[in-house]
Amino acid sequence: MSELLNDDTIWIGLDTSLKDTAICFTSGSGQMVAQTTTRNCATAVDAVIQATAFGKKVQIGIEACATSAALTRNLRRLGYAVSAFDCAQLKSFASIRRSKTDANDARSIADAARLGRNVLVEVHLKSPSCMALRAILAARHNLVKQRKGTEHLIRSYFHLYGTSIGTRITAAHRLRPHVLNRLDEIRAETGEDLSPLIMPLLEMAECQRELSERWEQSLKKFATEDKTCTRFLAVPGVGPITAVSFYSAIEDPSRFSRSSDVGAYFGLTPKIHISGGAQRKGQITKAGNRMTRFHIVTAANALLNATKTQTALRDWGLEKVAAIGRRKARVAVARKLTTILFSMWRDGTPYQPFPQAPEAQSSGSAAGRRRVEISINDVGHPCDPEDPMVRFDAPSYTGLTDNQRVRQEKVANQISSVYALAITGKTVAQMANDLCLSKAIVERRLAILRQSNAIADRRSREHIALRRSQDPSA
Repeated sequence: MSELLNDDTIWIGLDTSLKDTAICFTSGSGQMVAQTTTRNCATAVDAVIQATAFGKKVQIGIEACATSAALTRNLRRLGYAVSAFDCAQLKSFASIRRSKTDANDARSIADAARLGRNVLVEVHLKSPSCMALRAILAARHNLVKQRKGTEHLIRSYFHLYGTSIGTRITAAHRLRPHVLNRLDEIRAETGEDLSPLIMPLLEMAECQRELSERWEQSLKKFATEDKTCTRFLAVPGVGPITAVSFYSAIEDPSRFSRSSDVGAYFGLTPKIHISGGAQRKGQITKAGNRMTRFHIVTAANALLNATKTQTALRDWGLEKVAAIGRRKARVAVARKLTTILFSMWRDGTPYQPFPQAPEAQSSGSAAGRRRVEISINDVGHPCDPEDPMVRFDAPSYTGLTDNQRVRQEKVANQISSVYALAITGKTVAQMANDLCLSKAIVERRLAILRQSNAIADRRSREHIALRRSQDPSA
């Protein structure tokens, strides 16, 4: 106990189970001072700490799991500083000890709280309301998988007799007529009655469909009533399930300093291996919640295949499909989709199908000291309406179809956005990432801008020469 009396901070590791909690006290130098076991409740743990810590400052480490959520929340209410660490990382940290026991795990957690606070990932403890949403999502997700397995089992039995039920059954009340018709067909053709085998499976599938539809309705109601989720629903491909899943997985957008970190949080970024100057990118990390990652990738797949709405993200995704294949492009679109949803949530902005670049800030150049609007004139070159040296012609859409007019406006907006980013000194790769465009499109828009600058310089020289010829003193 003398080690505890000489240290200002006491490091405590808690290894929880359904009934008991193993507690380990360590000093600042890492020496184990006390070790015991108590009931898995906050009052019992608090009594042990008060009797052992001698009023010193306490730092508690705990493994983030189902049995520790309530204990972590209650200890924080009592005023303790509790850090919940990722289970997979704690497992690697504890593997240095040969024997796995609750006491050794508590010792490893105490060491992790003392040494690995800046290395190990601390898990965010969600609020009870958010955990209730996650519980409904998880229950619905598992029930849908069970329902698909039951219906596939029914189909497999019908396949043995050369028939099947429809694959596009979207409601519970439509399943029974299909199954009964196939039973009648088999009974008429072969004389066999499959009702004793099929009817229990049918009742199970109907019950699973009705329950999953009931949960979906509650999730849809929440998505339409919550302002953040309603804003998510404006994004093509994002439905109520994906919106609520993303919302409940993040809960607090201030947890992330950059929007690009959200894709890594859901495991949508590739693994990077660098050794001896050789660099290799592998498959995605698949970190984070698997269910929410599945929902986001499903939304990205719907954006590419099911929706026909023209957006910058969809155009970029289709270019990726042609370049790297549909499977990888779907993940890339999902990663950008997380960035877009998070940015909308953090900034409180609505969805923009073709995002505009921020206005250029003041700089030393003439272009940076004024707001420039880029448009397309009758010869297809961008021009500045405020520059007296350059003739400005408003875009003419006479004789164009609606699709051609939309395409012309989209190109004009892209040129304006590329120009606003180019004068800030950003590279082509940075501009492509900010505008959700491919590098090839950014290069083509820059080529138009360079051609426009050459025309503007020529017209400026002609104008100056004309003024000097009319007024030699000018």
